Amino acid sequence: MKTLHYLLIGILFAAFGCSEDFLPTENPEALLAAKKKAEVPKTVTIPVHGQVTTFPDYTKPLLPCTSIEIEMEMAVASEGTAKGHSTMIGTFVQEETTFETYLCDVQLTPEGFPVIYTESDVVITGQRGDQKFIKSCMWINVVTNEVTGFNELTGGTGRFEGISGRIDLADGRFDPETGSVCWKEEGYMDRVVRD
Repeated sequence: MKTLHYLLIGILFAAFGCSEDFLPTENPEALLAAKKKAEVPKTVTIPVHGQVTTFPDYTKPLLPCTSIEIEMEMAVASEGTAKGHSTMIGTFVQEETTFETYLCDVQLTPEGFPVIYTESDVVITGQRGDQKFIKSCMWINVVTNEVTGFNELTGGTGRFEGISGRIDLADGRFDPETGSVCWKEEGYMDRVVRD
C-alpha cells in the first residue's frame, strides 16, 4: 500500500511538475529583467583628492561638548557651510554645501592636550547640482590647532547616487579666531556604474 502511495505521488509530480505553469517563461525580455534584478550593481573605485575650508555659522545655537575625562566647558558651531573642490564633484557651491554637527566630545591626548571630537552630517553640492552625503569624524587639538579625521561617504544624488568610500583629512588646521577648519583630502570613492 505504501508503494502505491509513493507511486501516485511520483506520478502527480511528474504530471504537474512538468506542465508549462511551472516552467520558466521563454520570453527573453522577462528573463533579462529577472537577471538584471538579481545582479549586484557594478562599482568602480575612484581616488579622491581635494581641499576643503569650513565656515561656522555663529548665528545658530552652539553645540556644547561633553567630557568624562576633564572638567572643561567647550562648545562648537552646530551648523555652517564649506567651500572647496574635490575629485568628480569639482568646485563646491558654498551656499548649498552644509554641515550639521550633532556630537561633540572633549578628549585628552596621551600628552594631556584637550582634543575636541566632533561628528557631523555633511552635504556637498557641486556646480551641476549633484550632491555627496558624508558622515564626518574630526579631532581638533585645541593646543596645537592640528586637525585629523576622516569622512565616510554614505550616498548622494545624480552621479553620486549609491556611492560609498572613505576620505582621510590631511594637513588639517583649525583657526581659533574664526573657528574655520581647512584640510586636504585623500581617499577613495566606490561609485555605482550605470548602464
